[in-house]
Amino acid sequence: MKRLKWLIHEIKWLVIGGLHVITGIYFLNDKKYGRHKLHTAEEGNAFIRNSIASGEPFAYCRYSYTEMDIMIRSNTQRMFGIPSTRRIKWLYIFCKPGESNLTGAVKYDTLMREAFSKADIIGIWPNLHMGDALIEIQDTKDDVFVSDARGVEPFLHNEPWSMSLEGKRVLVVSPFSEAIKNQYKRRELLWDDKRVLPEFELETEDSIWFYKGKRDERFGDWFEAFDYLYGRIMSHDFDIAILGCGYFGFALAAKIREAGKQAVHMGGATQLLFGIRGKRWDTNKNINRFYNEFWIRPEESLKPADDKNLDNGCYW
Repeated sequence: MKRLKWLIHEIKWLVIGGLHVITGIYFLNDKKYGRHKLHTAEEGNAFIRNSIASGEPFAYCRYSYTEMDIMIRSNTQRMFGIPSTRRIKWLYIFCKPGESNLTGAVKYDTLMREAFSKADIIGIWPNLHMGDALIEIQDTKDDVFVSDARGVEPFLHNEPWSMSLEGKRVLVVSPFSEAIKNQYKRRELLWDDKRVLPEFELETEDSIWFYKGKRDERFGDWFEAFDYLYGRIMSHDFDIAILGCGYFGFALAAKIREAGKQAVHMGGATQLLFGIRGKRWDTNKNINRFYNEFWIRPEESLKPADDKNLDNGCYW
């Protein structure tokens, strides 16, 4: 049955892709995503806000193109025995020496499938190829809340979810932890709407660089780095973790939730919450309208030499 559903989605996306090439428009169902109702970004923002206020454990998990691409190819291999060589050159980050890249991709897919089953809310990009197929075949909770991924960007909404952070112990995981701490000291200068960044007890944890073609040589593979980072996170005393740590974020959020905590996988937008700009948003009118003289860029010293492989250096 899963194989049949997968094939149906493949055909559907071929049609959607063809129509997009011809018309420039994505003809998508804005009411359903896989087998779940698709909620708006505003509804997603409200769900996060209410979940934080409840004090109960929850995980907001948001996927992006790269994570889904790996999972799509792993699922295709598992169901049909058709290996994909695309991206094979950098998938080695998931592998120990001597392991095949596809073995690493399948291990990552297994971890992510487990994470899907723990998520309370999943943020999606509606036009992401085959994303709905992955939601369809995952063992997600029957009541998982699926919404437009822009719901995790609180500054876009009239009642920002981040207002519920007030008085909480908040752990932020990011490669820009020092900048985040420094910016938070002048939080009242960053946003016209002061509720976006309220007063809370801030702690930070440095993330680890693991991306296309780059690995932290302290670790045998990505999974060792994942376990290390999770251990560092759980060494902190916090109520909620905000995660801006690349490929680690989705699965970390689910694991933190399993430990009885709250987690929001905010991704790249984490830096925006603290008034840290980047090239990705410099021409985005929905975001650059918030810039002011107190916003900064991440330190150049933190930029990897091969930042082209890190989303073209868009975070600086």
